[in-house]
Amino acid sequence: RKAATSYELALQLDPATQLVRYQLARIYFVDGQLDRALAHINTELILFPYNPRSLYVRGLIYISVDNLSAAEEDFRNFVAWAPAEWGGYNDLAFVLAKEGKYAESEAVIMEAMQKVPDAKDIPWLWNSLGLAQLNRLHYIDAEASFTRALALSREVTPKQWRRAYSGNDPASIEASIKAFQAAIEANVSLAQAKK
Repeated sequence: RKAATSYELALQLDPATQLVRYQLARIYFVDGQLDRALAHINTELILFPYNPRSLYVRGLIYISVDNLSAAEEDFRNFVAWAPAEWGGYNDLAFVLAKEGKYAESEAVIMEAMQKVPDAKDIPWLWNSLGLAQLNRLHYIDAEASFTRALALSREVTPKQWRRAYSGNDPASIEASIKAFQAAIEANVSLAQAKK
């Protein structure tokens, strides 16, 4: 609330300040005020179209309001702008999977494995790859991807988690890591059962 109040004041003082609406969109997104978040990020993109990082935030908002085609477009544009950042690929793969485009989802993660530095050490990418493979009924490949994701997830530090989810409550980091690991364990079991 303090951050939102401060950014709203900054906006009143100078409506043309770059990144104020971007930060407000992030705050309102985390707070569940999706209409406000979307209004701020859309205005930011109109005023400052050369900062595609705003596309990532808007893509997350579009997922939450179930506008998957718009989210897909924003994440595709973000990935084109930031081809070395794993988060864009991961969220694009997630959207594609929600749309039932499992082969495309898998292809996006395979592209990330080629373009993102140290991609083979990122558990989120391996888990997404496993989900795409599972949905494509490639159970042996899915089991291998989930097993790799699980091993890597056990090495995730609170600092790494915080960097991946900077908008989340720091007090929930340990529980979030454990929930992530438990979800991957369930995915391993599901792939084994299907196999």
